[in-house]
Amino acid sequence: MRKLISLIVLSLLLGSNAIAEGFKVGLSGNIQGFYGVGTETVDNGSNTGTVKTSEAGAFDHEDVSIFVEYDMGPMSVGIEYHPDDIETPENVNVRHTSALDSTPLRNTVKADFEDLTTLYAIIDIPFAGMYLKAGYVQADIETRESLATGSKYPNVDTSGFTAGFGFEHAVDSLFVRLEATASQYDDVSASSTSSESEQTTAHKVDIDDMMSAHAKISIGYAF
Repeated sequence: MRKLISLIVLSLLLGSNAIAEGFKVGLSGNIQGFYGVGTETVDNGSNTGTVKTSEAGAFDHEDVSIFVEYDMGPMSVGIEYHPDDIETPENVNVRHTSALDSTPLRNTVKADFEDLTTLYAIIDIPFAGMYLKAGYVQADIETRESLATGSKYPNVDTSGFTAGFGFEHAVDSLFVRLEATASQYDDVSASSTSSESEQTTAHKVDIDDMMSAHAKISIGYAF
């Protein structure tokens, strides 16, 4: 995806005015809030059976994104890319090896949302520079865990939809935007196995009800 963005921007910079006409490029400063419900299922068979633990969590994040658009009159289509990773808070829990062994096992888990990308459409509203926005969002999720059992969770990806509204003010070829959107993501699941006290233990993590809210200010240039 980084290569795709680079090629699009490079083509705009090197192309003729006739080719670039109608395109817009810009930079956005984002304040975002994320929410999700995580459920861990541990099944070590004859040892203690299946144990489920659920917890809801939220965090905020600030970053910068870049976007490229093509203006088709009352509607524009574009792509937005976040070059920086979005890091979740670290979750820490301590467990014991078994009911007969009080040895503590310290586990830490967090994740990075990488290559967050949105394909979107903007529809102009003939009132005070207002517009409506809707799109498709996708991100890779890289798990970063340190488990006392030695198990590892595989990386996954998620996608979803986003919608919102904003206001744009243009002066010649320069424009400024204020925007608010909300996103809903598909549920994700990751599984792993490890050996604990000579028992084969299966670990599964499900993340449900993932959603986010975004506020941004953007500055851009229209060719």
